Amino acid sequence: MRRVLVWLIVGGLTASTGAAQQPPAGRDSTRVEALRREVERRFAERVRMELALSGQQMEQLRLHQGTFGQQRRELLVRQRNLRMALQQQMRPGVAADADSVRRLNDALRENRGRIFALEQDEDAQLSAFLTPVQVAQYRQLRERLFERVNELRRRGRPGPAAPGRGSPPRPRRR
Repeated sequence: MRRVLVWLIVGGLTASTGAAQQPPAGRDSTRVEALRREVERRFAERVRMELALSGQQMEQLRLHQGTFGQQRRELLVRQRNLRMALQQQMRPGVAADADSVRRLNDALRENRGRIFALEQDEDAQLSAFLTPVQVAQYRQLRERLFERVNELRRRGRPGPAAPGRGSPPRPRRR
């Protein structure tokens, strides 16, 4: 179940077009889709409550997320894939291809620029219907969600145990 939840959150926040967007085949796909919708619903409700948004502001935010969400996910997936490719090049004991490393570094830099430009565009659009405080609160909520997703991803990743890994999961707060 935890693996399904990790896939759901990661897929929902960082999936790009193509295979990465496809839910697992079989009966899990229905459950994963339901979990994804539930995470999105809960996040939207938390945003509405913490930012004290009106119905009109929530609708504008929903449209905003539709406009910018896919672009952000694609850029974040690209950034992650580029980092992984660079990590492959820089494996200990294997000579890195200097030309490949240069191209990957250039692509990482260019992608970070795209992410920054997207954030500027997002801020401009958010500022049209949210106060500066609400924009900051929204960014903080979204950042906390991304941090939680990354934490779940790290826990679900196979490999050497990280400090604290293998300890029982913390109880859920309600």
